[in-house]
Amino acid sequence: MEEKRQSTRIETNRPVRIIGGNKEVKGRLVSLSLRGAAVESPLPARKGTRLRLVFDLPAKDRFAQLDLWAEVQHAAQHADKHLLGVHFTDLKPSDEEAIQGFIDYVNRLKSMSVRNRNTSAL
Repeated sequence: MEEKRQSTRIETNRPVRIIGGNKEVKGRLVSLSLRGAAVESPLPARKGTRLRLVFDLPAKDRFAQLDLWAEVQHAAQHADKHLLGVHFTDLKPSDEEAIQGFIDYVNRLKSMSVRNRNTSAL
């Protein structure tokens, strides 16, 4: 199967506010990349729906609050939740920097964890 993603995607479990039309719900970021995210929502959304996603990411010495526009690329129901695959639109350079910084941070933690596991077996 051909991989369509062009940027690194990391798993996460961060709260997100999902705003669409006249509704706002609390959801969860399941995964995140520089170009999009997988979002768990209590409400469904159709492909092509524009949503605002508001969430915080740790960034250097503070938390960066991101307020991003995204378009639903695919949606599936899983148990009582809806999993939405979204593509970010109109990212500002500061948004890209915050997302990439978070991805790099998570990847550093993973590599440190693997390194610690390998050395503890010695």
